[in-house]
Amino acid sequence: MAVDVSDLVDQLKREVNPPGGSLFPDAIDSEYEGHLADSFWELTVAGYISGQTENEGIITEDVATPVAANDLSRPLQQLMIINAGMRIIRIALINLDSLFRSQAGPVEFEVRKSALTLNSAMEHLQKRYDDIVETLPNSNASGQTFYSDVLALRDNCNTPAISTFYGH
Repeated sequence: MAVDVSDLVDQLKREVNPPGGSLFPDAIDSEYEGHLADSFWELTVAGYISGQTENEGIITEDVATPVAANDLSRPLQQLMIINAGMRIIRIALINLDSLFRSQAGPVEFEVRKSALTLNSAMEHLQKRYDDIVETLPNSNASGQTFYSDVLALRDNCNTPAISTFYGH
């Protein structure tokens, strides 16, 4: 199933903007699409996405590297959105002035934004990202599911020559 990054733009906008507002009113959809494409490749390099390729905003199966489960799952799409949002917020924080001062004659005006607050916001985003990555199954796996025959294990636990089970 092909995924068009333009279908994820509205979700990315919700990720980086407060409800009812826009922190980036001049941003156009193609800029958001670019961040999503960059996020796709960043996650591919990190090993979270495999068997996929992106060309002009369309993510499709990479026929050169077939993988058993080759769909870009919804959790991986969400990880792309979160990663792209972190990239956008990080860039915004880097470009944010932490001090504004103006003076006109005897009148002086100063506004400071706490660097600790900005750092705390970025740490929160990083922790959220790390928590999601930690719980996300390794997407390099072929989607295999392993089953255990519990009845056979139970029967074998009563046979001392076969069992490695100690205790009852």
